[in-house]
Amino acid sequence: MVILGIGFSSAAKPAEVVELARQLSAGHEIDGIATIASKRGSAVIAALEDVFKVPVFFYEASALETMTERLKNPSDQLFKRIGCHGVAEAAALMAAGKQAVLIVEKVSFANATFALAQTG
Repeated sequence: MVILGIGFSSAAKPAEVVELARQLSAGHEIDGIATIASKRGSAVIAALEDVFKVPVFFYEASALETMTERLKNPSDQLFKRIGCHGVAEAAALMAAGKQAVLIVEKVSFANATFALAQTG
């Protein structure tokens, strides 16, 4: 199982994020998308659901914070803003399960971050 983890700012445009997600996930069968709970109901998530047709998993910042030791790119700055050291990597790992590994570490763009995790 491969999970696309995503974090994005309020400035992110749905079409922009979908295109970046397509590029990042090329060559992988995406089984789910994962992100922070505060993004539930956003236009970006709706667009990703329409394109990928997979379940979306939402996690509270406190749950994502439990993944910090497993992150390749933790951010103290992000922790100060939202209460967890990572969204894309943490959400992907959490949704893919305890034995999951990152197959694509966090990739950052102007308004979004992405990571891919696979069930180990």
